[in-house]
Amino acid sequence: MGAILKNDFRLLWSGKRAGIVIALVLLLVVGAALVSWLPQEQNAPAGERVRIGVVNQDESLYAQMIVGYFTENPVFTAYVSVIIDEEDTIRQQFDAGELDMYMVIPKDFADSMVYLEHLPIQTYISTASTTKALLLKNLMESYVEYITAVEVNCVALYDAARAIGLPKTTAQTANEKLTLELILLIMAKDNFFEKQVVENYTAVRLVPYYLHEFCYLLAAFLALLAGVRFQREHHAGIYRRLAAMGHSAAAILLEKQFFYMLLLTLLFAVLWGALGVAGVTISVAAFGYFCLNVWFLCALMLCLAAAFQKLQNYLLASNMVILLGAILGGGLLPLMYLPENMEKIAQFMPNYWFLKQIFEIENGVMKQEQYIVFGCFGVAILLLLVIGAVIYRKKEGRVYENA
Repeated sequence: MGAILKNDFRLLWSGKRAGIVIALVLLLVVGAALVSWLPQEQNAPAGERVRIGVVNQDESLYAQMIVGYFTENPVFTAYVSVIIDEEDTIRQQFDAGELDMYMVIPKDFADSMVYLEHLPIQTYISTASTTKALLLKNLMESYVEYITAVEVNCVALYDAARAIGLPKTTAQTANEKLTLELILLIMAKDNFFEKQVVENYTAVRLVPYYLHEFCYLLAAFLALLAGVRFQREHHAGIYRRLAAMGHSAAAILLEKQFFYMLLLTLLFAVLWGALGVAGVTISVAAFGYFCLNVWFLCALMLCLAAAFQKLQNYLLASNMVILLGAILGGGLLPLMYLPENMEKIAQFMPNYWFLKQIFEIENGVMKQEQYIVFGCFGVAILLLLVIGAVIYRKKEGRVYENA
């Protein structure tokens, strides 16, 4: 296999092939220069966060639990700045436009809830930002609904207990016990809201998104050309002569896979380096994940090239694979805008998993899901090589001159 690999590298620099390789390198360098001219993403300033002031006039444990939700919940504090101070100070900051909302927890607020007395939290929302005002209004209204549900259940329990003939003291004791538990449920930080996992793609701009998809499609078409070269060498009878010299179909396919994997990796390494020189930093992990996708595409195209006897049939099948992946896998309509049913179909496309993971990896987010995807790609590459070798072995030695 070493002799075949050495010969492929020698032929790479002969005739038109050298010109093609040089043209690709120049194309990648020009692409890197174009990317460097794009406006870079800037982080939103801290002043854009939602700012809430809290005045706590109730020193009870329950009131402290309410305040603790706003100050200790990392999900909440990731987007909201909470300032706890005296009412005069908070009011001055609110009037000066430094706060989007402030709330006053009145004295004996928790006790009033136990005895079902109406003593509401006073909330003041600034209308300087319509979006923030609507968000905060909906937030507080949801909390009102939560508290109202507690009140209704407490009253219903007492009335039901009296209706079935329980003594007044027994009904009141049971009602106070349940009321206390429901109040604790209201104020518990983990039960304040129903948590739902939502995929977040908001930090991805459309221009970088489509540039990543362009690089993926470029790699796919380069892998397609690798399959074309494999087909032409087969039709020229080269592999029949190699088989006569003792080279197996598996060895030939493995050598071609290694050769084109290395060649495309070197080409995109040039692009990676050019981007770095242009000031666009891409992490080693992100580049490695991209190379893993390139290797998968090479294995897929070589497997298709080994499976089809005629070149035109291979071109039809490989172009359909690339086209379907681009349309259904998030290349045409970005992942963040895909309908739920369409996203389920997109999960069967390699484009989807490339675009889904690459931005998280570039931002330094490594989760268990990424490692599972890496492993799946590695297993898929091996399976495609084995399947391609088994299929090609059946037609080893046959040449289709009219293909």
